[in-house]
Amino acid sequence: ETPEDANRLCQAQIDKPPGEQPQISGPAPTSECANALQILFTDPELKKLWGKFGSECPPPFFMCLCCSPKGFSGAFIPPRRPGEARMVYLCWNNLKGSPSEFKKTLLHELTHALQDCKDGEVDCKESLKREMEAYMAEGSCSDFSSCLEAAIRSSCAKGGFCSDANEVAAVFDELRR
Repeated sequence: ETPEDANRLCQAQIDKPPGEQPQISGPAPTSECANALQILFTDPELKKLWGKFGSECPPPFFMCLCCSPKGFSGAFIPPRRPGEARMVYLCWNNLKGSPSEFKKTLLHELTHALQDCKDGEVDCKESLKREMEAYMAEGSCSDFSSCLEAAIRSSCAKGGFCSDANEVAAVFDELRR
């Protein structure tokens, strides 16, 4: 991949029509999702990640929802005001019946929740780094390029931190180091 490839990929995400952006349509059955969340205390990898939360970095709350499009699995939402809860939204309708996808989504979103406890401003470059770390944590990257591509898609989506495809191309080489 080249900076030009990164630029094209980011611009394609920015230009997506609103109908292709993730949307929430309502609550999901909470007992099913709550039962599935017990994996946090039984799966060794998730248990280790969950153990990193504490008084300095409180764990997020979970909300199970029905979402579209079909491929959308979840999101971490940081607090917007002091005292507001940190939330992980799980798209239960897209995750139920797939324990491996549920686990990957938890690994990814909990990584973002831990990243949120770090000081520092999040800009396009930091967003790309954080997305790459989250995709690596969930284990869905086969190599650096696939991780970077996933990070670009996420960071350049509507409402993401990268709204300028040229900016993504500019940090591309730095991230490859």
